[in-house]
Amino acid sequence: MKKILFPILAISLVLFSSCSKEIDFNGEVTDPLIVVNSYLMPDSAISIELTKSRFFLDSKKDFDRINNAVVSIEVNGQQKETLRFVNHGKYTGNYKPLPGDSVALLVKVPGHEDVRSSVVVPLPSVILSVDTLSKKLVDRYEAQVVDGKVIAWMNHYEKEIGIRIKDAAGLKNFYRLSVYYREQYSNHPDGYMNGYYMFFNLQGVSNETSSGSILGIVGGESSDEFHVFPDDLFDGKEIVIRFKIYDYVFEIEPGYEELFGKDPNPSSQMKRSYIINLQSIPQDTYLFIKSKDAAEQVFETFFTEPVQIYTNIENGIGIFGALTNNRKTIDVNDND
Repeated sequence: MKKILFPILAISLVLFSSCSKEIDFNGEVTDPLIVVNSYLMPDSAISIELTKSRFFLDSKKDFDRINNAVVSIEVNGQQKETLRFVNHGKYTGNYKPLPGDSVALLVKVPGHEDVRSSVVVPLPSVILSVDTLSKKLVDRYEAQVVDGKVIAWMNHYEKEIGIRIKDAAGLKNFYRLSVYYREQYSNHPDGYMNGYYMFFNLQGVSNETSSGSILGIVGGESSDEFHVFPDDLFDGKEIVIRFKIYDYVFEIEPGYEELFGKDPNPSSQMKRSYIINLQSIPQDTYLFIKSKDAAEQVFETFFTEPVQIYTNIENGIGIFGALTNNRKTIDVNDND
C-alpha cells in the first residue's frame, strides 16, 4: 500500500498546484448593462430597482446603483405615471396594478439606450379547498425527565397537504407555491408574531384527494421553500396538488403543566398557522426563476456548464415580472 500511496500523493500535489496557476484573461471586457429587478403585485405599488451589471472578474462586492434614471410606466396602453426616486437605485410609484393589466416599463439613463419591458399581471389562481390528507408520527423523543419519569416529549410529524385547484382551460398557466409558518402570541402587548418560509416536498398532482391517478410529478421530491411549475400536465382540469411538511409538537404529561409555566388562560396561548400561497405567474417570471435556480446550483457542483439566466429586458438584463397572490390559512391544532 505504501508503494501505491506515494505516487497518488505526488499526482495529487501536482494537480492541486496546477489548479492554483493564474491564467490571464484575453477576452473582451464589455460595458456594464442596466439591470432591472421588479415584480408587480396587485396589492402593492409598483417598485423598480436599477443597478449596473458587473464584470465577472471584478473584485467589488456590491453592484453600482443607478440613481439618475427616469422611469415611467404605461398601463393598458396609457401613460400612467413617472416613478419617483427613493434611494440606492430604487424607484416607486402610487399605482397598484390590477389582475389582467398590461404594464409597460420605460427606463432612460444618460449614456445608455432606452430600456424597455412589459408584463401582463396574471389573474389569481382558483383554490377550491385546502385539506390535511394524512398525518404520520415520524419521531418521538424525551424532552424532559423529572425523578426518572418522562414528563414531556417532542413529537415530529409528517403532514401531507392537498390543495384542490381549478386550472383555466386553453391558457398557458404557471404557478409558484410557498408555505409560511406563523406563530401569534395573543398575550404579548404588541401582538408579537414570528414566522418563516418552510422547506417542503412537492410530490405531484392527482385528480382525486386519495388514490386518484397520478397526472405527473411537478418539482420531484426535492425540498425547497418555493416551487414553480406549469400546467402542462393538467390544463383545464380540477386537480389536487400534494406536498409534505414537517411539524414539531411539544407534549406535556397531564398534571405537570405548571412546571413549564403554562398559562391556563386560552387567550394567552400561542396560535399557530400555515399560510399557503399559490401564486399565478407569467411565463417570463417562470423562466427567470427556473434559470436563476439552475444557475445557482452550478456553484454547488464541479465541472458543470454555466446556465444563462433568462431575461425579458430590452437593451438590458434582469426581470420585469409579476406575481398574483392567493393565500389560504390553515390554523394548526396540535391534535390534528
